[in-house]
Amino acid sequence: MKSMTGFGRATAEHDGVRVVAEVRALNQRFFELKLAVPRGWGEHEAEIRKAVQSVVARGRVEIFIKSVALKAPPVRLEVNDKLANLYVAELRRLGKQLHLNGNPEIGSILNRPEIFHVVEEEHDSRTAFSLGQKALARALKALDAERVREGRSLHNDFATRVRNIEAAVRTPCRQTEDPNNRLNSSQVTHELLQI
Repeated sequence: MKSMTGFGRATAEHDGVRVVAEVRALNQRFFELKLAVPRGWGEHEAEIRKAVQSVVARGRVEIFIKSVALKAPPVRLEVNDKLANLYVAELRRLGKQLHLNGNPEIGSILNRPEIFHVVEEEHDSRTAFSLGQKALARALKALDAERVREGRSLHNDFATRVRNIEAAVRTPCRQTEDPNNRLNSSQVTHELLQI
């Protein structure tokens, strides 16, 4: 016997990427999946659904997956050489036209964002999704273990209650055999409610 409710959490980390998966199961008659996953993972919803349904047949399941870069992504500098040459040529032309001495300095174009552009490389989303699958599998395993533990606890609780009810029913029956010590139905009900 398994409980319908539970929680599981797991982390997977590799090559500067950490993925955390949390799974929460709630009591509900039919299967319903709520996903909160990193942007760009929507195409993997069917795979995630299949993994979840292999562990949880019914109930509301909430999945939260977060992917975090642990180190700054690699960067590269893009230089628009053609535009830089145009700037320098125009500065020289203006210098001649205005009878200025000297040549344009590097500082003249250094602060032009359209010439120098820093580009951050994105992490490979396949690596993050692969880590996400591992973290989700571990979180589902933790969820299932909690559901089994809680189910065992519920089973034990039910078994104890049934034994108590059986004992309470037997006691009034024995007492009713003695005509001087008969319990009425309200006394039996009272005994059962005390359990």
